[in-house]
Amino acid sequence: MRRLIISIITSLALVFSAYMLVTAESKLSTEELVNKATVGTWILVSRELPDGTLIEPPEISGLTITTKNYSCMTALNPLGDGKFNVWVMGTTDSEISEKSMKFKSILFANVFQGDEGRGTVNPKPSDMEWGVEIADGKVKFVIGDGSELLIDGDTAVHTFAGGMKETWKKVE
Repeated sequence: MRRLIISIITSLALVFSAYMLVTAESKLSTEELVNKATVGTWILVSRELPDGTLIEPPEISGLTITTKNYSCMTALNPLGDGKFNVWVMGTTDSEISEKSMKFKSILFANVFQGDEGRGTVNPKPSDMEWGVEIADGKVKFVIGDGSELLIDGDTAVHTFAGGMKETWKKVE
C-alpha cells in the first residue's frame, strides 16, 4: 500500500511539474520565445533542391551565430566547375512584437569565387520585416519573399519560395 501511495504522489508531482513548465512557457512574451528558439550556433546540415536532389556537407557549408541583438549567417555554395559562391548576411537591433520581427539594420554580401572573382554588397532596407507565428512550441517566420523558416527545438527548416529547403541544426 505504501508503494502505491508513493507512486501516486510521484505521478501527481510529475504531472504538476509538467503543468507548471507549460504554464510558465505560455506566459513568456513573443520576444522571449523567439530568443529562446533562435539564440545559439547553427550549422547547415542539408539542402534539398526543387528537383529533390539532396546536398550535404562537405559539398555545402553554413554557419549561423545568433545572439539576442545580432546575427551573422554565412554559407558556401558550389556552382560547379570548381566555382562557388559565399554569401554572408548580418543583422543588428531587431524589434520583436506579437506578430512580427523587424530588422533595423541588415547587410547582405554575395561574393562569387572562381574565374570571375566578383562580389556584391547589398544593404537591405532597414525596415525589413518577417511575420512571426508561435504554436505548439514552434516558431515560424514568414518572410516577405514567400519563404518561411520553421524552428522546432534544435532543428530549423528554411523553405524558400522557389521550393528549395535547407535544414539547420543548433549545436549550442
